[in-house]
Amino acid sequence: MLAQSLFIAFAVASGVGANWLPYQRSALSSGPPSNLAAGSFSNCTSYATVETGDTCSTLEAAADISFSDLLRWNPELDTACTILELGAAYCVGGGGDACPQLYTVASGDYCSKIESEEGLTAAQLQALNPWLDANCDLEVGEVLCVGSSPTPTTTLTMTVSTATTATTTTTSAVPTPTNIASGSWTNCTTYYEVQSGDSCTAIDEKFGIALSDFLRWNPEVSDDCSNLLLAAYCVKGSPACDEVYTVVSGDYCAKIEYNYNITDADLYALNPWLDSACDLQVGQNLCVGEIE
Repeated sequence: MLAQSLFIAFAVASGVGANWLPYQRSALSSGPPSNLAAGSFSNCTSYATVETGDTCSTLEAAADISFSDLLRWNPELDTACTILELGAAYCVGGGGDACPQLYTVASGDYCSKIESEEGLTAAQLQALNPWLDANCDLEVGEVLCVGSSPTPTTTLTMTVSTATTATTTTTSAVPTPTNIASGSWTNCTTYYEVQSGDSCTAIDEKFGIALSDFLRWNPEVSDDCSNLLLAAYCVKGSPACDEVYTVVSGDYCAKIEYNYNITDADLYALNPWLDSACDLQVGQNLCVGEIE
């Protein structure tokens, strides 16, 4: 069900402007690299191992991907890219729908200039690059997404922000809540404002979503959900898992894998937040289908 992973190690001499050495490829394997960064997607087709001097911008440039995609495929990276782990492998390709058109920020660039050149509105640029701050501050070397995003095709059922209930079969992104959590996607169809006592498990149950989706749409939420704020989070985005299973008392990973006819590697690829012991908690929502 899942494509085999091709591990790509980028040899980087220094930061932006470094001379890139040829890619060093390892043999195809049926699972993620052994040095996979915590939380990073394990079903990707290419990975980059961080070396001294690397930054998110250098990884993006070498892999020809946008920062938005890098953050989405590696949910534990923060938008400031301050926690890039030396020696760890990060997903840089094949983690899902990738931005089809990129723009690398150069000296003298500013958002309105890029918007004009690429035929985008300010709202569209922010939706394609949800990590941008309210001032649209840019850094030379950052890779922006300036192409079109996949259009969500789910039906909007509820929100706790400025969105309203819809009955059509196709929806588009709703206005971004003013209290949106840092790093959360700004092109979602539904947002939820966390209340005191909420947990990721409770939110997943309320909206019928997998924890892996919630973490992907809200990259700054930790795997253990210990840093959930009283803010608005994306609870309906795209892509999303098409089949969700809620853990009950007595469940264990091998049992769930057998019931859904998936391998251990599949389960980990669909739920990259699982630890090496595959510990489960009652109420957690696992993805047991496909990401679409």
